[in-house]
Amino acid sequence: MGLKVSSQLGLLVGITVSALTLVGAFFFDAVSMLGRVNSVRAYEEEILSHVTTIYLSSNEIRRLETRILASRFNGGLADLEPDRQRMEALFENALAHLTVAASVVSNDERRSIMEEGLKQIGLYQRIVDSQLQKITRLGLGNAQGLLGEIETTRSEIAERLKTVSLAAYMVMLEQWPEPRDMEAATSGGLANVDASEFLAPVRAELQNASLPDSQVSEIETLSRLYFSQLEALNAVNASLVSLRRSSEKLYHGLGDLMEELRADALYRVEDARFEYDRISGQMVTIIVAALLFVAAGSILSGLFLGKRLSRQIRNISDISRRMAKGETGIAIPHLDMQNEIGDMARALNAFGETAEKLRQLNVGLEEKIAERTRELEVQTQRAEEGSKAKSSFLAHMSHEIRTPMNGVVGLVEILSSTDLTDGQRRLLETINESADHLLRVIDDILDVSKIEAGKLDLEEVELDLLQLVERSIETFSTTARAGNVKLLNYCNPRVPRFVIGDPVRLRQIILNLVGNAVKFSKRADGHAGMVEVYADLDDCGAIRLHVVDNGIGMSQQTIDGLFTAFQQADTSTARQFGGTGLGLKISNRLVAMMGGSIDVESTLGKGSEFTVNLPLKTAERQEARDDLGGARLLGFVEIPDKSDCFPKFFPAHGASFERILDRRELLSSVAQAEDDPIVLLGSFSEGENDALLEDIRGLGRGTKVLVLDPSRSTAKGMVSPGIYVSHRLPVHFGDILNGIQALRQGQSSRPEAPGKQAGTDAPAQTGELPVLICEDNRINQDVLTRQLQMLGYACDLAGNGKEGLEKWQAGQYGLILSDCHMPEMDGYAMTAAIREKEAGTGRAKTPIIAVTANALKEEPSVCFAAGMDGILTKPVKLDDLKAILEDWYIADPADTSDTRVPS
Repeated sequence: MGLKVSSQLGLLVGITVSALTLVGAFFFDAVSMLGRVNSVRAYEEEILSHVTTIYLSSNEIRRLETRILASRFNGGLADLEPDRQRMEALFENALAHLTVAASVVSNDERRSIMEEGLKQIGLYQRIVDSQLQKITRLGLGNAQGLLGEIETTRSEIAERLKTVSLAAYMVMLEQWPEPRDMEAATSGGLANVDASEFLAPVRAELQNASLPDSQVSEIETLSRLYFSQLEALNAVNASLVSLRRSSEKLYHGLGDLMEELRADALYRVEDARFEYDRISGQMVTIIVAALLFVAAGSILSGLFLGKRLSRQIRNISDISRRMAKGETGIAIPHLDMQNEIGDMARALNAFGETAEKLRQLNVGLEEKIAERTRELEVQTQRAEEGSKAKSSFLAHMSHEIRTPMNGVVGLVEILSSTDLTDGQRRLLETINESADHLLRVIDDILDVSKIEAGKLDLEEVELDLLQLVERSIETFSTTARAGNVKLLNYCNPRVPRFVIGDPVRLRQIILNLVGNAVKFSKRADGHAGMVEVYADLDDCGAIRLHVVDNGIGMSQQTIDGLFTAFQQADTSTARQFGGTGLGLKISNRLVAMMGGSIDVESTLGKGSEFTVNLPLKTAERQEARDDLGGARLLGFVEIPDKSDCFPKFFPAHGASFERILDRRELLSSVAQAEDDPIVLLGSFSEGENDALLEDIRGLGRGTKVLVLDPSRSTAKGMVSPGIYVSHRLPVHFGDILNGIQALRQGQSSRPEAPGKQAGTDAPAQTGELPVLICEDNRINQDVLTRQLQMLGYACDLAGNGKEGLEKWQAGQYGLILSDCHMPEMDGYAMTAAIREKEAGTGRAKTPIIAVTANALKEEPSVCFAAGMDGILTKPVKLDDLKAILEDWYIADPADTSDTRVPS
């Protein structure tokens, strides 16, 4: 019995040891499996972190690229460098995470694919960065400005061709590409712009027209500039297309690598699932083997435990398989178990939660991208609507203001052509000056609006800087003299006379600065005010224009707010001196657009100095007639504070200058002169000038005299043989140079005296057919009627477009002058209706000229699109109206050989 018990005990011990051995093996495998599960979990968390970072970086790159491309439609892009640096940093971040992720990928083939993808993405990154740098060099921010320059260049070429050869102008319109051909292209613009191919037919027509070679060469130079601008615009468009393509490839490349990472993660999950199945099979085998060695009484409990454990493992395995297929929201069992099964369940649950967070993150990111895209579209639409609203407001303001001004200016011009006394003529000149001043105020207001709306463009043409400065200052000569202000001016001979710039805007800057200087230098204490305007060069050779006055001066606080719109020193200044406060802001913005700046120095109670720095290009042409070729000048000139300007100016132009301060010394020098000197008389007293002139004539030597006359009521120019009269206070050095040359060459022609308009003394009936005036404003009707009568044309009136259409249908007219904005039917609609009826009935085309108060740049294109043939801007000048009539009036309606094009 003891032996049996001992045997049973030994058997039991053996079975227990065997069972423990099997169970130990089982737990060893279970622990190994748990380590594998934890490793997979850590790997998945690492991959998830990399994928999330890469996804955010790629979408941020896509957003930046979308903003860059969308900005192209907003009229220009700011500096691209911050966006380029931001995009480069995002690239580096995404590539760093991809590199780390690729290093932990277990599959060799997939790792090789990812490493190759990393190389491609690096290449695309360099391409995108290169394109962004290229776009920056090409000036994408100025693409809209470049387009405006191209339009300006094309318009200038068209105007010149139209003037010299209509055939060449037609060839240009039919064959030359337009800027919108570049702008509208989606594949990089035109492949090639061969200037020679397009220039050849135009050159042939110009040569047929027997033009001088210099004119042909000038037109060819301007044309080559036009085609080089087209190529520049083509390069910008090509760079944008290349950037978009490279960005698309980059974005898809990042997406492909992310898919590789996801695929590797799924591979790890699937591998773990197979491991789970293997371990599960081993555990079942171990449990069955252990049960065979355990007592029969343990069989039922062992079987129950094995089945339960097997079921739990199969549950986890099935759930892992479903998650691997992308299924989410699965309830994980056995989370509360404190064993390896519980650990596997909790690891699987953590993986599921992470996958769900990633899915939700993807959905959220896609929604944010869609939302931001919608916001960008809304902002773009609002910007376009705002721009249209500003343009509409400018057009309306221009029309409403210039319409009554047309009556004022037009009637003054008509009245000036009649016989008037000197007093009446001076009154008329005052009215004209006041009207011009009002127009300048109006133009200032409209210019501010244009600048704020980005609608103001600068012209670049050759101009005479000396003449422009002197004639601009001359505008204030009468005002300065009436206010006891002396106007002094001087231009350093080193300053080039001919430069490239916008003459209208340069004159506007000078008028604003000099006008303010004169206004604030008027003295009521009996002392004379002083305004000095002089031009010189800085150390770098840039032109500087100085305007110095001894007026009321300014405090530093006033200077700080000087260039703010509608800003003056204080309310008392506005009440005393008037003004809108717009001139300085406009001048500052115009100078900035020219690439220059305005510096201000001022002392309260002592005066101010404004220095305009203008980096203007020097023109190739410089006047040879400025060389006085050894002329000898004797100067009796009184010029306060600038007495040294004459000794410096004339020697720089090849003449000797001897300043004489005593009257008797002057007469002695003239009497004893062995050569033929020219005397410059510039006394402050007009009577002393006249007396000296008589004394010089009394010497009987025929000495030539150039008189600097401070009055503005006497005739200027060659008033008699050997006597030339020019201006003083301000002095016109350009006119003095011309006067000296005229005196030396013995020219005796005198300028046309102010009076009636040429050709208006006896208006004759020029045309057989009347001119139809379509205008709703009664005053403008009267102005146009009188102007046409002065030019010898009969006319008929219509108060709106509907009435004009009815009169055109009932009669014959040589030309129609139509306002654009009228009640019932405007000028655009009337023109369209007339053109439609002409096409339907075969009636000969009647020229229609727009008479518009809209001075905006876009107005001519709108008029031509409606079918009009030309345009006159209010206020209408008599010379402009005469030129239009000479070009477009049709005396014989049966003549159908007209080949003119709208201009």
